[in-house]
Amino acid sequence: MFNEFFFQIEDYLVYCKTKGLSVKTIKSYEQSLRLFDLSKYVEYRDYVITNLLMDTGMRISECLFIKTEDIDLVKRVSFLPAQNTKGRKIEWFIFQMK
Repeated sequence: MFNEFFFQIEDYLVYCKTKGLSVKTIKSYEQSLRLFDLSKYVEYRDYVITNLLMDTGMRISECLFIKTEDIDLVKRVSFLPAQNTKGRKIEWFIFQMK
């Protein structure tokens, strides 16, 4: 499963390279995450939001509409009602536990 995901990332990076888009590598992304001071509430919040966005691929507006009852930590999914998504369709996002 991880290998399939890794190959999808590789395909995306090749696509971005051919289109002239700049893409941060996984290593630079991890370095960026280390800059957050997790002892401060605001930076911890931003760290969680950044991880959620990068892990699920959801839009920032969708992320900001998430309520605690929309998250199932046991199944590791987040539910977004249709009125909160761009396409006005119900969305389910799977996230990793880190």
